[in-house]
Amino acid sequence: MAIQVNLNDAQFRAFTQFAANVSDKGTVLKADDNPLTALDGTPRKIVAKGYDGYGHFWRDDASKGINNDIRKLFKDTVLRMFGATDVQDLPKDVRDAMKTGDYDKGKPLTARRIIAVSKAIANVVDPVNKSVSFEKAEGLVDDALKFINGKGRNSKVGEAKLNAEQHAKAADLVSRLGRGMTDTCLKIYTNYVVLAIASGAFKDGNKVNEIAQQMSQELKNVRNFTPGDVRFAKFDAKLTEYWQSTLEEQMSVEKREMYDGEGLFVNFKGDAHRASFTIAGEKFNIVDRRTDEMIGKFKYTIPNIQHRKVISTFMSQLSGNVYVALTTGQNPPPTPKFKNPDVTSEKGYDMLFTPDMTNLLFEGPILKQAEGLEYTLKVEEDGRKAKVTAHYSGDLKFGIDDAGDCSANATGTYAYETEFEFDLSNPNEAKLTGTHFSQMLGIPKPDEQAEPPVGLSLQL
Repeated sequence: MAIQVNLNDAQFRAFTQFAANVSDKGTVLKADDNPLTALDGTPRKIVAKGYDGYGHFWRDDASKGINNDIRKLFKDTVLRMFGATDVQDLPKDVRDAMKTGDYDKGKPLTARRIIAVSKAIANVVDPVNKSVSFEKAEGLVDDALKFINGKGRNSKVGEAKLNAEQHAKAADLVSRLGRGMTDTCLKIYTNYVVLAIASGAFKDGNKVNEIAQQMSQELKNVRNFTPGDVRFAKFDAKLTEYWQSTLEEQMSVEKREMYDGEGLFVNFKGDAHRASFTIAGEKFNIVDRRTDEMIGKFKYTIPNIQHRKVISTFMSQLSGNVYVALTTGQNPPPTPKFKNPDVTSEKGYDMLFTPDMTNLLFEGPILKQAEGLEYTLKVEEDGRKAKVTAHYSGDLKFGIDDAGDCSANATGTYAYETEFEFDLSNPNEAKLTGTHFSQMLGIPKPDEQAEPPVGLSLQL
């Protein structure tokens, strides 16, 4: 069973981002000389320690103290993420990855150890099913029916029902083909299997099996991950290069007509009434229609016109180009430096949900148009650094060809987020310094009041 863990802990992200970006994973870590945590909650900075000495005899007391300090900070961070007070309260896999016996002994903490713990935590949050028992599969089928007829209800179709034989077939497919999926993906997969059978659109059992086989392939390696996940670090680095090229193109003379006299990107102004914004902590909800106030707040927060051009560019739907491409099984649009960008071989790509839209099984994109568009801008007090977060969320859909209105049935939810980090220290330019992408697929809890209907399969 998945465990609730705060993966967005700022100090944990400071650890994992350092570990992911250092080339030598044997690098020894230490914390900088600032207080453990500033009053505003800013995490302690993680840096390379350098020379550590070696072993019990050659590592002096000062070096051991530094090692104990960083290990305590890391241990306290992990405990806080799990809401625990003692390492024995942590899942065994996490304890094993931490090597808890090495604490308070002056031993160094390496980037490799941070990465191992991060991966263990990710598996605890959304565990992988090495096998799926028939009994578990039956329960998943029941939950799928509750979801399809409850929170995932499609008003254009009737109630989804399975008779005993169909219920058993669905459970058999989930049990046989669901191995290797995370809990989240297994639930999404079960929704596809149940809809394929209950829709009544596919009288040929072979077509149901084809759908089940294809979606098993699509979901087998998919993983949820938050911004800065060490498993996606290589991909993030490639995305940073890609977005740097995009930024250079946007700032070229040929694109100058895309910005007004105040340095505002035309698409930023055009999207202002289509999304929610949070700027320097102030929320501008889409329903409030405070577009002019939002733009005024943005200009006040980013007074430099050159910086405005860059920041406003990424606070528009242009920042969704990559997510739209990836989630339809395509590569990002070309840029001057990336004529034919291909990210399919980058480490981390297999974690993404990238249905192959060239497969005639699908009628079109599986992701419905994003219903939740949110942009957040945070600027450090000294104005030298800024971070833009672009958040897109909505429903996954069945999306199978020849399924009629049932094709629009929800099979889950998605949330994609990209963080863009900028250096604003140069008044003549805003430099993109880092990009962090995230993917969170999910299933709202089924309506517990609704019993899974049993009966003849109905045409939805």
